[in-house]
Amino acid sequence: MWKYIIWYGLQLKVWCKKKSCWLEICGFILLLMLVMNINLPEKDNMKVGLCSEDGKYAASIIEHIMNRESSFDFEEYTSSEKLEKDVVAGKIECGFVFNNGFEKKIKQGDTDNIIDYICTPLTQKGFVVKEVIFSEIFKKYSENILEQSVSEIYGSQDEYILKQLKDKNAEYEQGDKYFNLQIKEISQKKETQKHYSIYMVQGIVGILVFVIMLMEGVTKFHKGSRSINKALTLREQRIFEFINYIAITTPQGIVGLVAIFVVGDSRSIIEEIIALILLMGISAVFVLVLTRLFKDEINFITVGMTIILLNLIICPIFIDISQYVQGITYVRFFSPIGIYLNL
Repeated sequence: MWKYIIWYGLQLKVWCKKKSCWLEICGFILLLMLVMNINLPEKDNMKVGLCSEDGKYAASIIEHIMNRESSFDFEEYTSSEKLEKDVVAGKIECGFVFNNGFEKKIKQGDTDNIIDYICTPLTQKGFVVKEVIFSEIFKKYSENILEQSVSEIYGSQDEYILKQLKDKNAEYEQGDKYFNLQIKEISQKKETQKHYSIYMVQGIVGILVFVIMLMEGVTKFHKGSRSINKALTLREQRIFEFINYIAITTPQGIVGLVAIFVVGDSRSIIEEIIALILLMGISAVFVLVLTRLFKDEINFITVGMTIILLNLIICPIFIDISQYVQGITYVRFFSPIGIYLNL
């Protein structure tokens, strides 16, 4: 056992003396700083921005929307530019801008391009919010239709008739006489499967650790790279290579742990350390197996890059596709990064 600890210490010392080690650490830190400044929309983000570039008519609709009971948290903006920035930054789920000329178009019966819907590819609740927004617009629009209909049918604006029609219209809108839902409650099985969140920093740490090991694995195909192993038995050669993979990723692993705790979205210290050790161990075994399966450098690199791309897709690093594709959660357990994130 002490022999392996000495091997680890020596390989770590040799690796830390190389310039490439510190260049990798600097690049690692810069990439993590970039990732830490990325704001993805939160899954439970219910904030929606509203902005009017028109007059009081649009403002009154926004006021109605903000005062109504809703599961969404509506916020009014005075600038469409600020609204767009907050959508991109993930501060709000999406936004709606009532364009200039909104009132004029509505009264003319023209509903094209009256509202700009601001969203990102990650917006999930936009279509639901649209129904809320347009239901309020329809209330105003229906009043205009009533006013026009009274004039067309009776030849003039009869205030008494118009009031009666508006009252009846409000009764239809608020009641359930013409549109009634029958609520049926069904029992739900207890969820035994763990729900995974987006682990962006942990995911990047896992990917980079695996990439560094793959880069080291490439060197095994170069002539003379295995000369030191000739003095060892076959079993010792494999253990030596395994320890080498662990040693060269230790500095980056420490930097990754610090970054994870700086972000604050982490498991406990013990859990993170254990998870990282398992990541490094499983990744080292993965690369060892790949170097034995493929005798050609090109094939090794191709397969390695394919594995990295698959990990970026199936693991909850930037987006959790298990919400849309059933079975992905189980596939992750065949991946080092997937196991690391799911611990």
